[in-house]
Amino acid sequence: MSTYKLTWITDHLAVGHAPMSYDDFDSIKEQGITGIVNLCGEFSDLHELEEAAGFEVFYLPIPDETAPKMELMEKGLEWLDEAVYLGKKVLVHCKLGVGRTGTFVTAYMLRRGFNLKKAGKLLKKTRANPTNYSQWWLLRKFGKKEGQLKMGEPSANNRSGADLSFFYARYEQLLERVDAQLSNKSSECCSQDSSPCPQSFKLSLIEALYLNHKVNIALSSARRNQVIQKAAANITAKENADGNIVRIPDNPNALEAGTKNSCPLREGDKCLLHQYRPIHCRTNSEKTELQMEEINKELALLSKAVFSALFETDPQSGVILPEVSNQETISGKFIQRYFQYLVSQKNRQ
Repeated sequence: MSTYKLTWITDHLAVGHAPMSYDDFDSIKEQGITGIVNLCGEFSDLHELEEAAGFEVFYLPIPDETAPKMELMEKGLEWLDEAVYLGKKVLVHCKLGVGRTGTFVTAYMLRRGFNLKKAGKLLKKTRANPTNYSQWWLLRKFGKKEGQLKMGEPSANNRSGADLSFFYARYEQLLERVDAQLSNKSSECCSQDSSPCPQSFKLSLIEALYLNHKVNIALSSARRNQVIQKAAANITAKENADGNIVRIPDNPNALEAGTKNSCPLREGDKCLLHQYRPIHCRTNSEKTELQMEEINKELALLSKAVFSALFETDPQSGVILPEVSNQETISGKFIQRYFQYLVSQKNRQ
């Protein structure tokens, strides 16, 4: 099996050559890449193969030794900005990973506040550099349009905030233990023979953060927007029905009439994020009370730890963190609940 060589510019942005085999695709995936900016004008079907392999692809075909049109390049940069901000790891490539790749990535650095000299210094360790007059001319024009950051040092990284990967890894270990206990039972969900997905069920903070993270990085931009809009619409509909108050059913398995497909992540008989589905969806009410008590205890401990890392403060002793619905989690509104909780705790002090 091949090992595709990635050259990382930041923790979320890499450059390389055009992948030429399914082994290359597998190697790229194993290195964490989920999105690709394909600049190859000579391989008309490569972007389709990349999409079929499971990558989200922005296809910007540029003939070799030329520069892209300004307006098309700006659309690609907007896509890359959003992808990196959401936490996706993106590969930018042309055929050899040199001129066109260097032009596009240099433009991204200019967008981040670099000037051409600083951008060139950052990319000096790579093969990705503009190679001809038309590419440099485009970058000079684009640099004048974008301007240069003068109030501080520019950063190639488009992400900030706490690194929650340690907590996600611990949560994934818990998911593995749950799956192991369900190895001789039916742990499948969203199949034709399974129970309909509930419209609303509760999630702890660690579950909500993890699921929202996977919505951001595992779904394409278009699909992500679709499920967010569906979740937001479900919340609005329930607010209207309940007098502007969102209420989660006491019985998390309770279904409203006609809501078989109401989970925003359900498409037909499949879950769009089946691999990352919450414990509630995995257990399907098959665990004993004692086992669920142990699982919930670990979820509570993880949630308190990640709360401290995220908000840089510890929850008050003996206080149970609020839970949020899957609809709030997918829409992103769940984080407001925790800010409100944080304010309420400070007001009590």
